[in-house]
Amino acid sequence: MNAIEAPDKHHLLAAEGWLELGNELEAFKELDRIAPAFTAHPDVLRLRCRLYGKTRNWIAAVNVAKALCEMGPVGSLLEEEPVPRAEVPVKTIFGNGRHSFESIKLSFYAIPYNLACYACQLGHLQEAWDWLMVAVDIADANEIRTLALNDEDLQALWDRISEL
Repeated sequence: MNAIEAPDKHHLLAAEGWLELGNELEAFKELDRIAPAFTAHPDVLRLRCRLYGKTRNWIAAVNVAKALCEMGPVGSLLEEEPVPRAEVPVKTIFGNGRHSFESIKLSFYAIPYNLACYACQLGHLQEAWDWLMVAVDIADANEIRTLALNDEDLQALWDRISEL
């Protein structure tokens, strides 16, 4: 994937700055100024996903996250630099998932289940447990327990999972 060049890079950086300042409207405006050739760039999509999460537009956040996942490693939601992966909690990207997933009434547990796996691998055990409980709310608790107790990504939670 080609690097984003000026002036589009400046719009991306400005959008990120607005997001950090808590002004999501201005951040969206800056993203809208990016040339069509770069609107599907992973850096743009990652920021757009964060913005949708911050504004609690969960359907849009999930759609953008799916597009990133389909890109493979280049579309990873977690940036390699400048922040080490272990310091980026999944909820930073998607917000506090339990209420958000309930609000859009997803009938598919794979998204919160996989987020639980990622959070657990990052060492964010409470966050992993919270995502796993979202999956349990969506699917059958026995099904999730069986799946999770056979998933090495969730090994740090196996004792707790066995009590489900």
